[in-house]
Amino acid sequence: MLRTTLIAAALSAALASTPALAQQAAKAGVSAADVELIPREILFGNPERSNVQISPDGRYLSWVAPVDGVANVWVAPADNPAQARAVTADKARGPTVARTCSPPTARVAGASSTTCRSRIR
Repeated sequence: MLRTTLIAAALSAALASTPALAQQAAKAGVSAADVELIPREILFGNPERSNVQISPDGRYLSWVAPVDGVANVWVAPADNPAQARAVTADKARGPTVARTCSPPTARVAGASSTTCRSRIR
């Protein structure tokens, strides 16, 4: 979310100052062809991790991250995120994430809008 907010703020600032920047660039002899574009992947690509949550007991972290380019839900012990494992195996679009942790059992429940199925891990 922070990445999205920063990108939106940068784009807003750039659009607001475009006429002034164009005038400065023209005076300096810089053309649009001289300016390198930001790659689409940086602006519109999948984030490395998103929708991070901590379990109610504080023992586990969960987040959405790609597996073979498709967003899936991952879970790891809070004290050792390197032991993360994917608990979903979506191969198509990935989950439209709606998930929650169950306090007594430390299970993650999630729903996928693409398959209309719920999973409990």
